[in-house]
Amino acid sequence: AGDLRRVLERGHELFRGPSGVDLPDRLRPGPGDVGDVLRTLGELSTAHGLVEIRAPIVAAAERATAKTFDVGVFGRVSSGKSSLINAIVGRPVLPVGSTPVTAVPVRIQHGPPAATVTFVDGRRETVALAAIPEYATEARNPENVREVAAVDVTVPEVSPGLLLLDTPGVGSLALSGAAQTFAWLPRCDLGLVLVAAGTPLGKDELSLVAALHGAGIGIHILLSKADLLGNDDREASIAYLRRDLARAVDDAVGMSVSAVSAKPEAVDLLDAWKTRELAPLVASRREAAEQALRRRLSALVNMAGRAYAGRQQLMDEHVLSRQKVHVAAERRIKDA
Repeated sequence: AGDLRRVLERGHELFRGPSGVDLPDRLRPGPGDVGDVLRTLGELSTAHGLVEIRAPIVAAAERATAKTFDVGVFGRVSSGKSSLINAIVGRPVLPVGSTPVTAVPVRIQHGPPAATVTFVDGRRETVALAAIPEYATEARNPENVREVAAVDVTVPEVSPGLLLLDTPGVGSLALSGAAQTFAWLPRCDLGLVLVAAGTPLGKDELSLVAALHGAGIGIHILLSKADLLGNDDREASIAYLRRDLARAVDDAVGMSVSAVSAKPEAVDLLDAWKTRELAPLVASRREAAEQALRRRLSALVNMAGRAYAGRQQLMDEHVLSRQKVHVAAERRIKDA
């Protein structure tokens, strides 16, 4: 009941957003051709009631003016998301544990050590890094009773221009956290979907892959906690992941699948992935972000087309249904 209540209360953000600004106002500053496309889609969504594309439009507008290459880390509860980010950063910024830990999205980028908490009502509060668990963890902030929208962290160890997004895990009873995860999903340029070693690629991971794919966002599948497997089992697990992805996603052939670990004794796995996949994206982050934006716009246009076609079909079916009822009523009147 609490989850449903929060979903209803936050539904208003689909139309106005947390800042209380109307969609046309949010899209007005959009740059060049990208802004024209987004404004046109915004007008179409209003004219034809295509509410399902409004949130992705806003997300695309945010990415069009962003200065960082944003990498979102997604996965099932306890798949090792926070531990992996700590290992990438090189310091224990995020709290970790064997139970559901992350309650709200946490964004980490380059800068002096600091943390800012943004609340749903727009308030902001600067806190110490040690206080992050008070706002971002399920233990200290159960079901997000503090109504935190996000926690922004800066540390000097993160590469300039890179932003890492830690999200609540999916696949648990903490439905409000999973809802936040899917709400934040369109706001990244690349999605890392973690699958813990020894667990199959389940419906939770496939839902994340499908959502990222549908939004035109690049996807890397990471076999996390790979230190638990020997070399042969690791390679077999990667092969299984690729096979299951090929069955579930039409064009999954080129989708990156890598084994990683946050353990110091298996740092070579993480270093190999960072060198092969992450470092080139960070080095060419502007070009990578532009490519991500083009994919996003293409997917958004297709999404709008499908939404409009589906709406028209529903309207046609409604008209046909009314005509049948009308004809049947005329027959009954004549019979009477």
